[in-house]
Amino acid sequence: MISKDLLTSVLDWPEEKINKAVLFKDSYRLINRKKKDGSLRKIYAPHPDLKRFQRRFLKYFLYRIPLISSLPINGFRPKFSYIDNTKEHAQKNVRFVLRLDFRDAFPSVKIEYLRIILKKVLFLEVKGYMEKNYRQRPLFPNKRVQWFRKLLRDLPQLNLFSVDPLKILDEFVELILPLITYQGKLPQGASTSPCLLNIVLCYSGLLEKIYQFLWDNRILFSENDVSMVNSTIYADDLTISSSEPISRSSINQLIDLIEQESPFKINRQKISYFNRARIAPLVTGLRIVRLVKEEIELENFLSNKDLTYKQKKNILRRTLNKKGKWIITSVSLPKKQIRRIRGLIYRAISEKALAPIIDGHMANLKAIYGQNLPNQIMVPYKKYLITEG
Repeated sequence: MISKDLLTSVLDWPEEKINKAVLFKDSYRLINRKKKDGSLRKIYAPHPDLKRFQRRFLKYFLYRIPLISSLPINGFRPKFSYIDNTKEHAQKNVRFVLRLDFRDAFPSVKIEYLRIILKKVLFLEVKGYMEKNYRQRPLFPNKRVQWFRKLLRDLPQLNLFSVDPLKILDEFVELILPLITYQGKLPQGASTSPCLLNIVLCYSGLLEKIYQFLWDNRILFSENDVSMVNSTIYADDLTISSSEPISRSSINQLIDLIEQESPFKINRQKISYFNRARIAPLVTGLRIVRLVKEEIELENFLSNKDLTYKQKKNILRRTLNKKGKWIITSVSLPKKQIRRIRGLIYRAISEKALAPIIDGHMANLKAIYGQNLPNQIMVPYKKYLITEG
């Protein structure tokens, strides 16, 4: 089968290992994990041979597919984190935040829909190749699949006896679909599923329709408008931040649009709408807070010689409140979570087995706060370090 030759060439992997993955394509172990609401999340762990294939396919093929869309896709991407996603919405002019949750996002993507999306991706790749619009990271690298690229070059001169590369690509999709789906849908637990979810969101056209809806309803503004805000997708969370209130009717229309134009359904029990005048918005587990900086920091800012007077004036106009205090928008863990981590640190002073857990929490806290850790954390952590030393 030529399509299998193409797959072995793309992955730079022996055919025997692919055959093993095919043999175990339906071998998954079900793991039930309890959610915060008490319901169970079903995780499907693939057989080790299948898992090895999925990881290699992710690295050598799926990560090469460009994610170009009107809304930033921040989830499940190398060098992107939930912290980066929250910071996208930590804007001075943001007053309202809407968060929508896609219900059962992974199993919502059925194999029939995934087939359409993957064929669309491959069509665009071939189209770019035919137009000599080569990408820096092509799906079919020349060194490993030179023979297939030659078939693409010969595509305009196909005759009755030629090998049709488009037919090979169709067979290629049919070969990999059973290896990245389970029971006809994306399995939560396969290493390929998160990236495939991003690809579906990007190439389904849904994000463009959402962007157009936000524009038409004046929720999202042009770059020249000082009220411009952000909209992002992180995993199964759609977050929209705005300087203007978002009406209930607009929210309902947006939900209808998503459910009509995609395989996804919105979890109506998890719709969150925040007015920052009343509560700090919660986005991907972090609060967007406003901090009052000390006067000495303001003096240092004013003495900064790298900024012109006009730049300083514009920044101050955006950051000073009515009382003349310097306001900075930042992100923070919820207070309840900070108190829980503080309690763990105090326990770790006497329970040495908690050390790895504390190290993990501190790495996460430093990614969020940098060196400016909350006092609630720093005080017990200094005591913890003394006992460790």
